[in-house]
Amino acid sequence: DVTSLLEEERIAAALIFGEDPLQSPANAKLLSGIDFLLVSDVFLTPTVQEAEVFLPAALPVESEGTYTACDRRVQMVRAAKTPATGMRNADIILALARRMGIPLAPAAPDDIRAEIRQANPAYANLDAGSFWGDGMFATRFPTMDGKAAFSVFDVSIAPFHREKVPSLSSENYFTFHVVRKLNR
Repeated sequence: DVTSLLEEERIAAALIFGEDPLQSPANAKLLSGIDFLLVSDVFLTPTVQEAEVFLPAALPVESEGTYTACDRRVQMVRAAKTPATGMRNADIILALARRMGIPLAPAAPDDIRAEIRQANPAYANLDAGSFWGDGMFATRFPTMDGKAAFSVFDVSIAPFHREKVPSLSSENYFTFHVVRKLNR
């Protein structure tokens, strides 16, 4: 799996699109072996600050298509304005693919949704406004006896991390590049 490859430092380059894995200090070790990091995001996150190349992504109000919200609801969005960068997120992906020699054809949001439905059976019959996994546990859970298994675990509800998250680019560089090389 990808985590094992990252832990073994067998991945030399990565593209992170719209995520911030370095928000959690525990993930710093996973990305420490990457020699080239390209990040596309709308915010100046710790992960963006570590990137060798940063590509500004289009804002949600500049996008058209769907996304799955935290509550599993498939949300439809329509672009209210053109992206300030002049490129939709799909355009960024297409341009990167072309530069890497990957033949991708431009796709409309409906085409992308159709491909997601084909690749992921859980989305096969979804329309905007419906829930992913709706009715999944209507009759039984995917356990041997069909019943849910619950367990208690300790959760910290503190509004801050015990470890200070680096906020300056120079701190991030020192933490993720210099310290990593010294610890090898």
